[in-house]
Amino acid sequence: MWKDATKDKRLFKSAMALNEIHHGVGKPPKPFPTESEMVDGKIVKERNALLKCLLLYDEDKIDRRRNQDGTRTKVYPWISHPVAGESRLKVDDAIRGVNRVGCVIVDRSGDETSGYKYVVTPSVENAAHKILVKNVPHHAIRYVDEPYTNPQYELSAFRHTIQFPDEIFPKAWRDLDEGSGSHDEL
Repeated sequence: MWKDATKDKRLFKSAMALNEIHHGVGKPPKPFPTESEMVDGKIVKERNALLKCLLLYDEDKIDRRRNQDGTRTKVYPWISHPVAGESRLKVDDAIRGVNRVGCVIVDRSGDETSGYKYVVTPSVENAAHKILVKNVPHHAIRYVDEPYTNPQYELSAFRHTIQFPDEIFPKAWRDLDEGSGSHDEL
């Protein structure tokens, strides 16, 4: 028997729904929240979605930024993804492919008309030094579902085999004899 188990739980938005909010066709782009906006409590971070960026950067063009604590951070300019000698960005292939890395948005500039640009840092666990990538365009950032957070993985998910009685189908459609014993499932 199915029970409504979501009364006391917070319903999460899927990555697909979040991407529709930020990249919806025919709608102006909605900016992604920065790290400080999420920390200050202005925006609640979705616990089931991870922010992924296409982060290709030019390692030869390095800038350094002095932090408040006196340390320096390397800042690289973002570059588009060339494919087979082409100079244009293959957005769908590159963004959805293996070139995505987890990222945290540090700063945002621009607006709806000029296009949003972001300063991001890759979220790499074993990074000894923090690096930043500047001028990351809005279209190079997407949400993905965190593994095993979809509703299908809930313990209370409704699972039941679907069965149809043979009588609802015309005899001409039924190609198995009753006595053959070879009633395979599809």
